[in-house]
Amino acid sequence: MAKKLLFYTSVNTSKVTGANLYVSRIIKKLDENNHFDIDLFALDFAKEEGRIDEFKNFKNVKIRYYKFKPFYIFSYIKIIIDSLRKFRDVEYVAFRTIFFHPLMFLVKIINPKCKIVWFHDGIIEEISFLKNNIFSKIIVFVFSLIEKFFSRYVDYYLPVSHKMKEYSQKKRYTIKNSIVLPCIVDTKLFHRIGIENAGKEIVIGYAGSLTKWQGFENGCKYIKFLERNNFKIFFNVLTFDIRKANEFLDKYSINGSVKLIKNDDVPKEMRKWWFAIIPKVENLITEVASPLKVAEAMAMGIPLIISKNIGDYSEIVNKNRWGIVVDFSNVETWNETLSILEFLLNNYEKISNEIREYAKLNLSLEYLNFVIYNIFK
Repeated sequence: MAKKLLFYTSVNTSKVTGANLYVSRIIKKLDENNHFDIDLFALDFAKEEGRIDEFKNFKNVKIRYYKFKPFYIFSYIKIIIDSLRKFRDVEYVAFRTIFFHPLMFLVKIINPKCKIVWFHDGIIEEISFLKNNIFSKIIVFVFSLIEKFFSRYVDYYLPVSHKMKEYSQKKRYTIKNSIVLPCIVDTKLFHRIGIENAGKEIVIGYAGSLTKWQGFENGCKYIKFLERNNFKIFFNVLTFDIRKANEFLDKYSINGSVKLIKNDDVPKEMRKWWFAIIPKVENLITEVASPLKVAEAMAMGIPLIISKNIGDYSEIVNKNRWGIVVDFSNVETWNETLSILEFLLNNYEKISNEIREYAKLNLSLEYLNFVIYNIFK
């Protein structure tokens, strides 16, 4: 008999994001083989019509979308009302985002035997990072207290990184049973053997937005540094910000291309890459993160050129020599990376195979199956 599960999340169905893909892959995996009778409640932050729906093609999931605006609580109240009648006989309640912590307290009052699962893929401090003013700092303080108090009612805690778990422990959240669940990928789609069109040019790939904290310009500076040291580079950029990306390539006279492609076409384009560059600006948000594009590159066996302190990945790359950990803010240290690049090129196939094997064990749908089994068995 299928187990009853309520899943609460916030989404933005107006665009494809790592968060949307993170949620949809988890829901689809839970929905497989009719093991769960699922109700999915989503606060939808979409501002545009003609939404890109990441939640399509579910077999049994009943999806309810609610657009949520700051201080507009009616949608939240409606979710509570629609949920109340389900609380008494539900076996599991899963949630992500700060909005639903108080709701878990209500679940435990009505049904103490229900198991609560927290998918923790983001931190409230992101608000003050985006808008660093006194009002945002007050919001972070208040919501951190809420999160700390209601974390005691969570039965299973699933952070996206060990760094996220360590940060939650520093904030003295109550952590009972925990399993790290990074952003996962379909390794059958994100798969390659060798490099397509491998020639004299080293193809370095970048995928994502060009918001300031992504550090794209620093990545361009580093690529230009490699060119000045006699490495022939082709920079393959996949982004929505086509005009801005082209401006940076022109500014630094970098040979490359900028494309906007469908999400389904990303694996095909990434098969051309020799390296993936992740030049994120170091901050608290990136220190606990699990970037989806890193997981996708590793599933392909692509070595990384990555900033320091990016979730668990910078340490993994440095420890296993699976790429280059670059201090993008300190140009004087870049010469030290040249010998590492030579080592990677000379041992490319072996390193690529090691990265792929790691991804299969730790970043795949099979690993997600393992986590689901251990929690929902």
